[in-house]
Amino acid sequence: LKYLEQSLGIIREIGDKSGMIATLHNMGHIAIKNDTGKAIELWSEALSLARELRKPGDIFDEASILGRVFAMSGDKHQARQMLTLAAEVGRQMDMPDVQEIEALLQQLDAPPAPEKRPGMLKSLWNKLLNR
Repeated sequence: LKYLEQSLGIIREIGDKSGMIATLHNMGHIAIKNDTGKAIELWSEALSLARELRKPGDIFDEASILGRVFAMSGDKHQARQMLTLAAEVGRQMDMPDVQEIEALLQQLDAPPAPEKRPGMLKSLWNKLLNR
């Protein structure tokens, strides 16, 4: 994370916003292992830049990962907001993962039986860590 932070400083200095998105995204994946709040902050900044630059692929990536994190943390409102954005962009771009995002949105509205919930959360967590 230390080297990515140094890299981010240089990228900010030269004004490479696309590079900032990629670096923030990668930093979020490292941060999530120890600090969910920091990961959310990093991915949120990446999403803001992706929206500013109108980069739909990056908007999809950041919104879908934020939606998953919010869903895992129990924040259904934020999860729904991010997953809806990801689904809208994903459908426009014909992204292969959009069906998974839509399924997650449905699960927010109709939570699985309690005995299935730990497995669902473990699956979401594993997908998040392995991206």
